[in-house]
Amino acid sequence: NLHIEQLEIAGKRIGSVLAEGKSEPDSDIWQLEKLSVVAPGMSLTGSGHWLLNGESRGLYIEAQAAIESLQDYLEFFGVPDVVHGTKGALAMQFSWRNLPWRVALDDLEGDINVTLGKGRLNQIQSRSARLLEVLSLQSLTRLARLELIIGGVLSEGFPYDALRGDVSLRE
Repeated sequence: NLHIEQLEIAGKRIGSVLAEGKSEPDSDIWQLEKLSVVAPGMSLTGSGHWLLNGESRGLYIEAQAAIESLQDYLEFFGVPDVVHGTKGALAMQFSWRNLPWRVALDDLEGDINVTLGKGRLNQIQSRSARLLEVLSLQSLTRLARLELIIGGVLSEGFPYDALRGDVSLRE
């Protein structure tokens, strides 16, 4: 059993981590029966295994995260003022070969599925993103109701009703 009250990696706070597992008798496999990461705005649960020897040695994890406030988690993580609001979910499956004998990003593979609800990206620097915001149906509807002025559109950030994405990590 492992409990880390506050995990920090490269100066970024991750959260409180709990891992419970057991080694298989006469085997090089450690079963990770429970994994949880809890931080402001986010909680993650998962399981997996750690193969200690052989060609496919490494850590294998499947996990799901409930995001109550992406804004709160990103501020805790050390990246403030990126989004406003946003609830969502994240599902992931990944393997990190050769861990802990070799820590290399090219040994990391996996898939992440992200679904985020209504929110707003706060910092829009791209001219094309700003143009999309001005031309979006949401902005035109708000402008028609006189809820905002054109200058205010750009200062508010980029609102969205939903963001969905799939990320594949491969070497």
